[in-house]
Amino acid sequence: MPYVYFVHKGPRDLLRGRDKGRPAALPGRIDPGDKGPPAHFITAPAHGPACPPPPPSQAVTAETTTTDSSATTPSTKAMRGTVLLFLLLGLLAASEARKKRSKGDGFGEHIDWVPTLEMGLEKAKASGKPLMLVLHKDWCPRCQDLKPQISGSTKIYRMSGDFVMVQTEEDPKGDQFALDGHYAPRILFLHPNGQVMKEVYNKSAHQYKYYYSLSKQIEESMDKAKELAYREL
Repeated sequence: MPYVYFVHKGPRDLLRGRDKGRPAALPGRIDPGDKGPPAHFITAPAHGPACPPPPPSQAVTAETTTTDSSATTPSTKAMRGTVLLFLLLGLLAASEARKKRSKGDGFGEHIDWVPTLEMGLEKAKASGKPLMLVLHKDWCPRCQDLKPQISGSTKIYRMSGDFVMVQTEEDPKGDQFALDGHYAPRILFLHPNGQVMKEVYNKSAHQYKYYYSLSKQIEESMDKAKELAYREL
């Protein structure tokens, strides 16, 4: 994974940019010589966040001055009201957009997706069906590539009736959901009681066992998970 080096050097060393034959790392900059996994496969340290967040938006700061409240003009009040109205409309639009894409989010509107893992666990326990959990991130290119693999598979759609299907961008807490690290995308299969099936993973994977890129890989794991779950009944 990329490391951030904080190098304390003198001005001459920083200007020369020499440190045993390689460029000196400026404070707070990523060392260009370090080559780690792709950004969407960065694993975070135990004390860090679950997954690397997208770049934060630039905060807009404004200077505040102490003025007499009686000095506020009608035009200023109207301007504040307009700004608040636009903010409210923006929040409502964002909420509606989330609702529209929360059903399938590109993974297949024809599949009966459950909106949250908590709801999925309750449904799996009540129905006795295994649960298929797709963990993804909106900013992850590999996650975008996975969407047509799932939505375009006739077998996945047909078998989805035997599963409780959950897709979410929220990385659940607990070590059982990060068996070999926090990365995206990854697909986990759970017993109806909520326990992760550790033995069900992508047999074609090398480093990341629960990473899937092809529909065939997912179909094979669904067959295995279904066999394990219904064997216990």
